[in-house]
Amino acid sequence: MYYFLALLLFTILFIVFVKLLSSVVKGCISALALALLVIFILILIRSTKGPVTLFDKIEIDNFRINRLEEL
Repeated sequence: MYYFLALLLFTILFIVFVKLLSSVVKGCISALALALLVIFILILIRSTKGPVTLFDKIEIDNFRINRLEEL
């Protein structure tokens, strides 16, 4: 009987832990997606004032995204 109760307790704790961890991970992914969207919009807005170069490979100028050719 003790083993059955211990197994039941650990099963309930595991399910609660997985649900809690799942919601935390979903929250982190949602916050990251929102931050990336805001950064992308800010870069596009900044490109209206002048060209913006990202990682020396992508140039954004006036809402146009161009890939820079490597020589």
